[in-house]
Amino acid sequence: MASTRPDEKTPLLKESTTNKISDGVEKGPQPEQTSCGAKFKRYLSNVTVEPALLLHSLSYAVEGVFKTNMIVDKTCSIELGYDGDVCTNLDSGNYKAQQDTVQQITNKYNMYSLWIEMGPAVFVLAFLGMWSDRRSRRLPLLLPMVGSTLKALGLMANAYFWSLQPYFILLSYIPYGLSGSMMGAFMAAYAYIGDTSGSRSRTTRLSLAGVTMFAASPVGNALGTLLFRYGSYTLVFGVEFVVSALSAVYVVLRFDDKPPQGATEGGDQRIFSLDTIKSTLRVVFKERPGQGRRQILGHIACICLYVMSYGGTSFLFLYTRKKFQWDYLDYTLYSMFTTLVTVFGTCVVLPILSYRLKMEDGMIAFISSSLHIFYGVMVGTAPAAWVLYLAVAVTRITSFAISCSRGALSKLVAPDELGAVFSVIGMGESLLPVLIMPLNTAIYNSTLDVFPGTVFLFEAGTGVVIAVIYV
Repeated sequence: MASTRPDEKTPLLKESTTNKISDGVEKGPQPEQTSCGAKFKRYLSNVTVEPALLLHSLSYAVEGVFKTNMIVDKTCSIELGYDGDVCTNLDSGNYKAQQDTVQQITNKYNMYSLWIEMGPAVFVLAFLGMWSDRRSRRLPLLLPMVGSTLKALGLMANAYFWSLQPYFILLSYIPYGLSGSMMGAFMAAYAYIGDTSGSRSRTTRLSLAGVTMFAASPVGNALGTLLFRYGSYTLVFGVEFVVSALSAVYVVLRFDDKPPQGATEGGDQRIFSLDTIKSTLRVVFKERPGQGRRQILGHIACICLYVMSYGGTSFLFLYTRKKFQWDYLDYTLYSMFTTLVTVFGTCVVLPILSYRLKMEDGMIAFISSSLHIFYGVMVGTAPAAWVLYLAVAVTRITSFAISCSRGALSKLVAPDELGAVFSVIGMGESLLPVLIMPLNTAIYNSTLDVFPGTVFLFEAGTGVVIAVIYV
């Protein structure tokens, strides 16, 4: 008997249903709007969460490498007490022992900040997802913006009071973690888009929402570089504070605090209890027709593994400093190039494949995850800096496996389950980096003198697992 639910066709992670909405009702032929003005108005009406995500990601990008750079400077001059000549020329190659010591300590601070940022979010997201489905889509989107604003304020204070030890920087990340962090913001945004968009355009819209992080990166990186060059760390984090505050103000003004479509009255009475976590997980693990549970779990596993595989990226700045003697400006230019390629792939290549050619989500994701393997190998074994650019140009143009899986998931569940499903994804995206970061740190620190690119080969190995699941 045919299932009334839209599915992705077995086997696991196969075909996306692009002509059905999430409740299984076929969409009739849609009238074509040929007027440019009508199309533009329709486009503007679809712009909802994107500006908030853009501002939030912009603030994150302004912070960029400067948090790590500030930890390096403070560790060198304050914690270790090296003189100014050593700290100024740390990457010159003349102070190899001091550079390795500073990098190892900096890696530990980065690991601790990740724990503080992502650890609490694992539990917070369960409640935010249920609140999003039952009460309002606004609060789960607003809280991370407020947390980001407080984080920027803490970083600004650490920069202003320079004599503070580098471990005080970790305190800045407590409010961000307790409010859901970046995962919370995007979980809320994806749930809102999944609830308000049609099935045919959903994968593309989810991708465009996700790409706001990449679109904001070159602007934020360039802005942060200019602020640091002509100002100081205090100015960098001060601008981050202003941009984060603007994102929170936009959410308050743009969204109504109303229950989403299909929410039941009084459904928020027992949100803040352990039963909420059980209910959230039950949405993911319950039996569904057409092997729906298997597909949902497979997509969630791929998304979480993909995020985990990007753990090596947190070492990329330090890796390029050691191997190619890059400074923050060199790394910023590389990050901008990476962003432009990724945005082109998501905004041009993905809509053509998914929306026009109607290629299966699973097939697009498999191609993307396969190229991710080559990216890790090329970066980890790069003999020269230009190979890093080549790796991005060859592989990142199809870097949208996560978006495809999110789009597929939004078609496999009911509208009132979107918040729960995306919160489980966010929990996994928060938990796995916390668990894998110590391993990545140990790999990088132990191979620093022998083969510092080992951590990126580990990233490529994770890509192999993802590709196998998509087959």
